[in-house]
Amino acid sequence: MLPGVFVGSFIGALVGREFKVEGFKDGYSMARYIVGAMAMGFGSMLAGGCAVGAGMTGGAIFALTAWLTLLGMWAGAGLMDRVLAEPVHTAQPATQQAPVVVPVAP
Repeated sequence: MLPGVFVGSFIGALVGREFKVEGFKDGYSMARYIVGAMAMGFGSMLAGGCAVGAGMTGGAIFALTAWLTLLGMWAGAGLMDRVLAEPVHTAQPATQQAPVVVPVAP
C-alpha cells in the first residue's frame, strides 16, 4: 500500500503538470526543520504517543486532557515560530553599513 502512495502521487503530479523537485533554500532552513522534528519526537516520547493520538482523537470525545494538550501544542508552536522568525542581530563596526534587505514577493 505504501508504494502505491508514492506511485499514485508521482503519476498525479505528472498528469497535472505539477511535478517538481524541491529542497531547502539554505542550511539554516534544513537545521530548523531537523531540530523541530527532533523536538516533536522527544515530545511524543514524553507524552507516550503521537500528537494525533493525544490531542485529536481525545478532543473528539471532549476529554479535557486532550484539549489541554492541543492548547499546549498550539502555544508551543506559536512561541517557537515567533522565536525562530526573529532576525539574528550581529554587532557591526560603525564604519560598515548594514546590509539592505529587500522583500521578495512570492
